[in-house]
Amino acid sequence: MRSKVIVFDLDDTLYYEIDYLKSAFKEISEKFSYRLSSSEIYETMFDLYNKKGDAFRFAVENINDNVDKEDLINVYRNHHPDISLAEEVVSVLDFLKKENYIIGIITDGRSVTQRNKIKSLELNRWICDDDIVISEEFGSEKPCVSNYEYFEKKYPGNEFYYIGDNVKKDFIAPKELGWKSFCLIDRGWNIHSQDIITDPELNPDLFISDMNFIRYINDQY
Repeated sequence: MRSKVIVFDLDDTLYYEIDYLKSAFKEISEKFSYRLSSSEIYETMFDLYNKKGDAFRFAVENINDNVDKEDLINVYRNHHPDISLAEEVVSVLDFLKKENYIIGIITDGRSVTQRNKIKSLELNRWICDDDIVISEEFGSEKPCVSNYEYFEKKYPGNEFYYIGDNVKKDFIAPKELGWKSFCLIDRGWNIHSQDIITDPELNPDLFISDMNFIRYINDQY
């Protein structure tokens, strides 16, 4: 009997990346000595982000220490984030593990940044470390087919599914390889705007409004 291999994107799929940004801004606002209170620094940085302003420049201009923008970016990328999974995501992962589905992640980004996110989200409760593909570690990023073929080579002869949010790159390789793919529709919280494209080579098999995609798999839509 064929097993099902369920592979997720990380950012804005398993959790909202805006929560990572908030955590990083909070870390930055509390780490250095400012002319303003940490709450003022955080609130203004987040307000500038929402207005597409330069939050890092504002912080640097108000720091009493000898710190530059690159120092703040390093904190952003390397801090241990205060983030967590939504209850619906935990429920889905619990179900997949209970049903003995193989669970994986394919994510683009820096190793330390993505690893810190994975650790904070406690994703190793459900996902083995060697079932996590991070672009910096792997040597290529989406939509490179090899990132997805990793799972085909490790788990040959099974059914493969990919759940992501980025129509520009997440579903190109799955479609080429014959995987079933699902796009989680932005509920208005994604850190990057989600463009729904009509190009059939880019679009997933199905757009979904929540993480309850299992019903589609079991119904063999």
